[in-house]
Amino acid sequence: MKDLLDIVKSGIVVLGTLGVILAGVHFGVGPSHNILQDVPQTHVYNGN
Repeated sequence: MKDLLDIVKSGIVVLGTLGVILAGVHFGVGPSHNILQDVPQTHVYNGN
């Protein structure tokens, strides 16, 4: 049972890491225009 738990734990860690990377790529690269629309003020102030 310990081996199975270790496999499950490592699998969760791998999936979590991939999820974070995919989320970062998705939110960082994909809908950047959506982020600009959601928070226009901060980008305007930072730009100017």
